[in-house]
Amino acid sequence: MADPRRSEGSGPAAAGRSGHGIRDGAFQTGLRRELLEILGPEGLLDDAAARRVYSRDASHLTLGLPCAVALPADAFSLQRVIASCARHGFPVVCRGTGTGLSGGAVPPEGALVMSSARLTRLDPVDGAAKLVHAGPGVLN
Repeated sequence: MADPRRSEGSGPAAAGRSGHGIRDGAFQTGLRRELLEILGPEGLLDDAAARRVYSRDASHLTLGLPCAVALPADAFSLQRVIASCARHGFPVVCRGTGTGLSGGAVPPEGALVMSSARLTRLDPVDGAAKLVHAGPGVLN
């Protein structure tokens, strides 16, 4: 039996190949403008190549193309993006580096992918407690 998560050229994922898919109008008229205000042009990827790259993780499962990829640089921006997506009815899929093998970072058609790549805050090391708080985008 075929894997129901894998898209092979039909259904909503295939429909999204020519544009932003089933949510195209809503994304272009409302959410995109708000995301650009929050993130700036460097924090929003919505070109076809980026959407294709962020439609998969290391599992190679596919569900569809995201409407865009958000790259917030701080927690406040992340909160504002989540609130904007909720207001517009867009699902959000959070993603780290895309190395997961279970498909947890694979977005459904038209969702927004929230990347943690720019969340790189690193607080000072507490030597006594042997503790440091690091953002999810900090790499070791």
